[in-house]
Amino acid sequence: MKELTRNGYKCFMLKEDPLHTFGFVVTPKDNVIYIQPNNFHMGWETTLKYKPSTKNGNGCRCLTEPFINITTDNIIKSENEGLIFARKLGATLYKSSSEYIDNLWNKGNYEEVTA
Repeated sequence: MKELTRNGYKCFMLKEDPLHTFGFVVTPKDNVIYIQPNNFHMGWETTLKYKPSTKNGNGCRCLTEPFINITTDNIIKSENEGLIFARKLGATLYKSSSEYIDNLWNKGNYEEVTA
């Protein structure tokens, strides 16, 4: 996540439980990519977050396979694939990352990652 921060991304990690690493990245296009460990295949998986709905949930998994390292390239691929799938679903994207963050019920449990 620190590499992403050095490359201009805003990154947030859940601070309440050091055994479970979850977080999200705000991309330069102002989309939110949620990152969580994939405990079955080792590595990380990503979800593009969008406005919750009964039809589409609140996000779509971005890549079919988990990846080992959180890199700028993996986040760019995640965002592109997530946007393609979200459009196919007809999901409504957040107007901005601020809209997502402001509506997080546990936003106080996240801290911004610094380089």
